Amino acid sequence: MTESDLAEAAHHAADVLNLDLSDPACFSVAEQLLREVESGLAEPFFDSRSMRCFLVALSSAADDRAVPPSQLWRALDALERC
Repeated sequence: MTESDLAEAAHHAADVLNLDLSDPACFSVAEQLLREVESGLAEPFFDSRSMRCFLVALSSAADDRAVPPSQLWRALDALERC
């Protein structure tokens, strides 16, 4: 994923999951929602395959930059909103 793709995905994922990206736990919340959908505990309201891909890419990009995934998510979402 390019940074542009990641920024677009970040904005879309935050909207679909209705997450508050100012919450440092937003990445953990997204992972938990994904686990619940994948395990059948929750009704799917998003494409779990695409969401898994986004979360893996976000985590990897955050590791590359030595920042928490939630911090990078906020920055990418802000970039997409500009």
